[in-house]
Amino acid sequence: MERSRRTRPLAALVPMVVGVALVGCASGPDSIPLLGPPSAIEGRIVGTVTSGRGVVDRAAVSLAPGGFTTESSASGSYELAAIPPGTYQVRAAAPGFNAAARDVTVLPGRVSGADLALSRASATGSVGGRITDGTIGVAGARVVLSGTNAVQLSGADGTFLFAGVDPGLYSVDVSRPGFVGGSGIARVAASGEARVELALTRRADGALVGRVTDGLRGLASCSRPAAIALFVGGQRAERLVPAADACAASGGVLAVDDRFRFEGLVTGTVILQAAVNGFIAATKVIDIVGGAENNGDIVLTLDGSTSAITGTVFDDTLLPQPQATVELSQGATRRTTVTGAEGRYQLTGLPAGPATLTFVRSELNVGLRNVVLSRGNTVDGSIVLRK
Repeated sequence: MERSRRTRPLAALVPMVVGVALVGCASGPDSIPLLGPPSAIEGRIVGTVTSGRGVVDRAAVSLAPGGFTTESSASGSYELAAIPPGTYQVRAAAPGFNAAARDVTVLPGRVSGADLALSRASATGSVGGRITDGTIGVAGARVVLSGTNAVQLSGADGTFLFAGVDPGLYSVDVSRPGFVGGSGIARVAASGEARVELALTRRADGALVGRVTDGLRGLASCSRPAAIALFVGGQRAERLVPAADACAASGGVLAVDDRFRFEGLVTGTVILQAAVNGFIAATKVIDIVGGAENNGDIVLTLDGSTSAITGTVFDDTLLPQPQATVELSQGATRRTTVTGAEGRYQLTGLPAGPATLTFVRSELNVGLRNVVLSRGNTVDGSIVLRK
């Protein structure tokens, strides 16, 4: 531990000199002043410099007034010795920390404690850059800053910026449909900006993305998935839309995503087939453009050899009721669906004949409705549920 080193201020000696003169005058030239040793009239200040993460060594500790200085040890402790009695302010400072100070009173021959807690400087940096294809900016690229929850999409010119980033080393991961993903390293310093410039390579392969509709609305749902088949060069790839795991995650109530997607397609011609219960299956020939996202929307027509039921579930104030369960009972046939956000539902591919519909919605009474289905027709199955 380093002790303070400083020549005793002249002002501190004045009382002692005056005392000697007065005693001499009162007792004669041969009298000896009765003064104690210096340690008896001076005090000490001791303490520890810490931060939220532990002790702070080599912190500069100073005392005002007086100009006493010292430095904290490896254990964070410090000592200021030979301090005349009085009230002072002790201050500690260290690189990367905000300085701290406190008042302390020194008494003759006593040790005064003055611990000091430093807070870390809050200076942060930023990570910025630009995503290009080697020539021009790539808009809409997904940029992820590793170790954080920060995600951005690159702007129209391919630029991005993460602000308020703590100093450290980060990975910047970039992805964009139609491109091979890339990553870079950013070293962030306090109050500085780390730049990451990434050039993505365009993929030679393409993607096919689409929905199955009746020309107006999507047909695929968790209760009635669409079967999609893609024929490429004599090979067959299949999908069920929406995906089973997406339906499981949502409890099977609403489709998370009713789009289908096939990737890794080279330039050329493919054949797309789609089938949904109650509709006539359709086939579509599509020319794939490599490195692009190709449209695969396909329209199905209601099967005229079967029947369908569509309707809306209301409460007694005629407000549509979403997420109402609709169960159809028709001989050995059992079908269940759930109303959408606007309270509507649809059941297709039903045989002709009588059927019973049961409607269940929380906080409303259960409803029953009997309908008669005929081949090639759609029956209205709307109902009002009362409280």
